[in-house]
Amino acid sequence: MERERKFEIAFLICIYLLGFIIRIYPKLLVSPHLPSFLGDVWYRICMAQYILDHGSLPIPDIRYLAYGNVPLWYPPLSPIFLAFLSKITTLDLATVCTRVIPFFEAFTPIPFYFLIKKWYNDQIARISALILALTPSFIYLTGIADLQIFTLWIIPVALLLISEQYTLKKAIILGVILGINFLFHLSYFVTLITLLLYVVAEKIEKKPIKEKIKFFLISTGISLGITAWWWVPDNLFKWWIFHISTSTLLQDITGHLEFYGAPFMILGFIGFVYFCTKKFNHKIFIIIWCFFLFYEVFSENILDILNRADLMWLTVVRPLEGYRFYIFLAMPFSLVSALFLDNIRKDLDREVLGILIISAMTIISLTGLSSYNIEWKLTNAGVNEREYDAALWFRENTDDSARIVADYYTAQMFSGVCGGKALLGGLFPLRDINFNPYIKAPGQVQNDIYDFYSTDDIDLTFEIAERYGITHVFISTNMETSGWLGAYKAGGFGVPVNHRKFDNEEYFELVYRDDDINIYKILRS
Repeated sequence: MERERKFEIAFLICIYLLGFIIRIYPKLLVSPHLPSFLGDVWYRICMAQYILDHGSLPIPDIRYLAYGNVPLWYPPLSPIFLAFLSKITTLDLATVCTRVIPFFEAFTPIPFYFLIKKWYNDQIARISALILALTPSFIYLTGIADLQIFTLWIIPVALLLISEQYTLKKAIILGVILGINFLFHLSYFVTLITLLLYVVAEKIEKKPIKEKIKFFLISTGISLGITAWWWVPDNLFKWWIFHISTSTLLQDITGHLEFYGAPFMILGFIGFVYFCTKKFNHKIFIIIWCFFLFYEVFSENILDILNRADLMWLTVVRPLEGYRFYIFLAMPFSLVSALFLDNIRKDLDREVLGILIISAMTIISLTGLSSYNIEWKLTNAGVNEREYDAALWFRENTDDSARIVADYYTAQMFSGVCGGKALLGGLFPLRDINFNPYIKAPGQVQNDIYDFYSTDDIDLTFEIAERYGITHVFISTNMETSGWLGAYKAGGFGVPVNHRKFDNEEYFELVYRDDDINIYKILRS
């Protein structure tokens, strides 16, 4: 027993170190001030910087200040946590995200290991944890300083608790855990649905569920109660359901395979089919859990096939994260893959096959991660260090009334460095609101930014500046070639800039220059 315990500890340490090295090593080769942009980490940094600067949450929501007072619908504990880490480490927030958060991110496969060990056995748990830890999209989407990682910790713990015999003490513990989950990330609702599916599966298997229902309702009620101070005053459930629009990125099957990691998605589907044909513990739950996450991931494809693309705007029909739910799908996929691989070992020596499986998965994964271009994905910031320096200058040399315009990711970076002071929100249009016509879905803001940069019409330029309170303009070669507006008028990357217009000293004053990077102050509005 002592030998097995030591082996388990050594295995989990190796899983942690593997995850940590994969996530941290590429980032050590580049500037600590350039976190990966896919997770929109700069928005969380923006909120955290505002907390550090003002000692309070950015209420109303800092992204929408150009359009009206929108409540802070993002869970507050994520930016508070980042601000806390910055305070105790004395590091700037960008460095916290690239140098400190990976220590937390590397832990994500470990709670799942203990769930599978309890439900199945040590061997299945080890294979599951290894597959999960090496799934490319899981590494990527838990390597971008998105504190959704806490949901990945909590789902296995929550399933462990609810699968045990009910006691009030356990229900209270689960309720507190769920409350913390809610305050960190809106994927709290994924946790709730997963727990509900477990109860439904118990019913389908004709097991007594009265205690499970009580467990679910009490713990959910506690989580909602201890977070009520945040979501009740501004009626945030109404905002999440009726006003917040979803970000969409319709992918074909090739895109799904490439983004998830083709060998792992194929193995997952093979494992799922195999799982459905055999008898396993928790079979009904695993099947409906997979189907729930299939829909979360492939909902856009399903709605497109049904010719109901209009429903992609509705939060209750299509999730806010879409393909980013790969990290949740990776959990049951790693389990069914492990069960499949473990069952083909029956005629072979257990230890030899275990070594072969681990070796094969490691080789496949390292090859896959190379073709997946994980290094680039984890370090692609969309901006460069000199642009970051320009944002530092803007922070120190303008007052709180300043607002700079740039492409989407550069503006996010400016807002993160400055704790605001940038035109944001255009890619997050709202629905069914009456205070501003420009922010309504499907949105006009990004098209206006495109016109602002490209038009010869100076009157239109200043009309747009006045509309959104723009006081400064950012231009760089990187933005012109690689910037992304997300406008209907401008597909792909690159921002067309009318330099002749901005060089007119009657209308614009050049206040910052660093080689090809310029910041102009608007003189007329």
